[in-house]
Amino acid sequence: MSEAPPSGDDPLDPLRRELGALSIELSHLETYLGCAVGYLANSAEPRIGHILVAPLSLRARADTFSALYPERVTEQETHEQLRAFRSELQQAEEARNTLIHSLYWPGAVGATMATRIKTTAKAKHGLKLQFEYLTPEFVAEKTTALKALTNALDDLMLPHFGDFSNYTALFYGFFAPENAA
Repeated sequence: MSEAPPSGDDPLDPLRRELGALSIELSHLETYLGCAVGYLANSAEPRIGHILVAPLSLRARADTFSALYPERVTEQETHEQLRAFRSELQQAEEARNTLIHSLYWPGAVGATMATRIKTTAKAKHGLKLQFEYLTPEFVAEKTTALKALTNALDDLMLPHFGDFSNYTALFYGFFAPENAA
């Protein structure tokens, strides 16, 4: 039997909400990137796209997208746009990993700021502790950046692939409860 939560709001709740929003937004971007990979690999069959991307991590999806996209779009200026997207995606993934894989120590009583603590141990450098003060607003900025990346992916796909929106609808249609296996 679990204990009832203490009365009153926990000062870290706003930070928890923002970390949750960050995780959800990255999952959305990861799925949308998978949709784009599926489209580039086989635009006729979204089921094949799901099969291809299901086992792939975000980084593997990004690598696959970066390999397939130039095969389908040969305009050089678009390749620069792809490089910028990939760079921003890598930074967003690193920020997410840093934020999610950390311990949060509450600040002063009533403060929504916390100390993010990350412990690492490497053969070359030994034990290392990183400390960073963090606010919900900082995490919200990272979430906003992820949303911008979803828009950047649209900017890469939509001008070149007129049927990508139709494919996207079919790809996401697999998530309907009646399609669950």
